Amino acid sequence: MRMIGVMAAVLAFAGPAQANVSVVRNSCAAPNTVEVVTLSLNTYEYTFERLPSGPSYVFAGIINPTSINRTRQFVVPSGSYRLTYRLPNSTPVGVYGQNVIIRPHHMVGGACVPIDFRTRSATPGATTD
Repeated sequence: MRMIGVMAAVLAFAGPAQANVSVVRNSCAAPNTVEVVTLSLNTYEYTFERLPSGPSYVFAGIINPTSINRTRQFVVPSGSYRLTYRLPNSTPVGVYGQNVIIRPHHMVGGACVPIDFRTRSATPGATTD
């Protein structure tokens, strides 16, 4: 029985150290919004580093979460970013495997429509994912 308790404790402490960001996607909740979805409770501190070189945007972690919500929304300027995450007050836990591209959009008739950079107008029929 003692071994089962020790294994459970090890798994509980090892869980947060795993790279568990499952999806990062653009959101129509507000302009320049990105959603980060994790596989477990989302308590991480997130850093969006502008690529190729630029400012970093750091968002504090949730120290005492009150729900099991696994999605957080962040607002950062449109562009390309490297996303890293960690538990609050710790070393980085992981890097999201691909660059995060935040695309600007307009709300047109209640629909989320990305902006076409070539014409600076809304692109009909386009999606944000």
